[in-house]
Amino acid sequence: MIRQRVLAGRKGYFMKDFLMILAATVLVALTGCATNKTKSSPPMREEATIVYNFPAMPVRQILDEYQKLTKLTIMNQLPSQCEMSTINIQTKPLTPTEARLLLEKELKAQAGVVIKHHAAGQITVVYEKSN
Repeated sequence: MIRQRVLAGRKGYFMKDFLMILAATVLVALTGCATNKTKSSPPMREEATIVYNFPAMPVRQILDEYQKLTKLTIMNQLPSQCEMSTINIQTKPLTPTEARLLLEKELKAQAGVVIKHHAAGQITVVYEKSN
């Protein structure tokens, strides 16, 4: 009698485990993805294919290049203090992320232009005096 109760109790657990496995299998089949990933896929590597050779390039053209690279929209006019400024950049091959960071750094260092990011893929450019 005691043995029958123990076996009956185990059958209940087996059935519960079976139903959980069945539900997980159906979920994976319907969604096409596992619910419990144990190994994450490696991040996509960017290729270093961007090379800049800008001798005395006007800031406006650098900002146009920045817009093409980032697909962001500049929401204001170039500050008047920067109209005549030029930038010198010569690089080895860069990834898109490296190129974006380099353009931001050089715009600030050489022309005092700072790019401010906003929601919805928009940016503004401002002039900040260097100390």
